[in-house]
Amino acid sequence: LWACAFSKQRRWTIKGQTLQLPSLRMALLQFAVSCANWMVMGAIIWLLLGRDVGYPMVLGVLLISSIAGVIIHIPAGIGVLEAVFLALLSGQHASHGTIIAALLAYRVLYFILPLLLALVLYLGLESRAKHLRQKNEQKLQKS
Repeated sequence: LWACAFSKQRRWTIKGQTLQLPSLRMALLQFAVSCANWMVMGAIIWLLLGRDVGYPMVLGVLLISSIAGVIIHIPAGIGVLEAVFLALLSGQHASHGTIIAALLAYRVLYFILPLLLALVLYLGLESRAKHLRQKNEQKLQKS
């Protein structure tokens, strides 16, 4: 945010790639959306844990597990998220089974469900496009 607010140079080229800073307004909007996303992710896990663990604790553990996932370089942090949650929440009134079940449900809700929704929408759009193509071909054949 600081660079977007105060940087005199708005564009850099690094190894042939041009990077352009967004305006401060756009950077603030992106920051707000990102914060909201993390808070929703934390709220989903917190609700799935049955609210036995405090929301700030769940959000903090989620952020730590995400950083660990980036450091370890495992796609989607598979296993890392679970390991960090188990390590940090084991004494917080939630059993290992509850934590694993909540994280599995979180992965389904946050990753699989949107994927399935996108698949249904994609197939619908493709079907519509196919029908429109056929309609246009019929019109061309009649003329």
